[in-house]
Amino acid sequence: MTHSKRTSSIWLFYSLCGAFFGTFNSLIVHEPLIHGLANGFLVGVLIAIVDTYLHSYFRQKAVIVQILTMSIIWSVLIMTALVISHTFIWKKLNISWLLSKAALTHFMLCFIMAMIMSMLIRISQFLGATTLKALILGHYITPKHEQRIFLFLDIADSTAITQRIGPIKAQQLMGMFLHDVSHLIRLNSGEVQRYVGDNMMATWPLSKGVCSVAFFLEAVDKYLKTHTAQYLQQFGIIPKYRIGIDAGEVVAKEIGEHKRSVEFFGNAVNIAARLEKMAKNLNVTNLLTQKLAKNLILPNSLAILAQGKHAIAGFEEPHELVSLSHRNNNLQG
Repeated sequence: MTHSKRTSSIWLFYSLCGAFFGTFNSLIVHEPLIHGLANGFLVGVLIAIVDTYLHSYFRQKAVIVQILTMSIIWSVLIMTALVISHTFIWKKLNISWLLSKAALTHFMLCFIMAMIMSMLIRISQFLGATTLKALILGHYITPKHEQRIFLFLDIADSTAITQRIGPIKAQQLMGMFLHDVSHLIRLNSGEVQRYVGDNMMATWPLSKGVCSVAFFLEAVDKYLKTHTAQYLQQFGIIPKYRIGIDAGEVVAKEIGEHKRSVEFFGNAVNIAARLEKMAKNLNVTNLLTQKLAKNLILPNSLAILAQGKHAIAGFEEPHELVSLSHRNNNLQG
């Protein structure tokens, strides 16, 4: 799924959720359903717009700040939607109501609901929406076979970066890059499984990943091009990265006690991790098996570049490997 399509789907999700809860609220307070439907839809649109543009603002904010800020903003947006709809649609705005205790009570209820929703969203960001859902429903209490794509990303030369700009700035640079790349993964239908230092692991269900992984690679490249000046100004360095990708059948299982998580076990995980390491030796940004690459849907800007047959540590048979590169580099697919 492309960035624009993913953004549109997020906006549609917020709008439909708003319309649903607005209609449900109308049933409770015995107002015309069309009022709740319109108000809820408008609230959803406003929240989607604000949430999109506040993404960068929340990068370096504490979770409590995020929750309180979003709760206040959402409450204000709900009240704004009510004013807009009653003024321009229903022509029934009562100024005295805005100054009444009832309006204050309504705002406080909105604030409490918004805080609960914001907390759930932040929890899903820590665990991943899919993982949170799986843990709540107990989907992986018993092992499950799944077809998945796995991606390992590593920031190249992190030790040299630390020596050049110092540990504090280096951590700020890596944190900024991984934060924004994680956002791109989510926009392209994937989910970050875990972070280890300057390395991250992401995964897609196979059916979604074949349509999205290549578009994610394109999005990361575009991101670095558009943020070059910002990285140079803040750190004097443009981060580089290496990516390894593979797909196949794995076993998913819920593990842990005090810190539960869903883990995946299988050859695809191991191969993807090793391809990320091999990308350095082959001097490519990304590396994947030919078997996977030929099944991917590619954006027009990318082409498949053969990297030859290579042995992968731990596996007897060599694998045909490829990378995805821009067509304007005069590379043949």
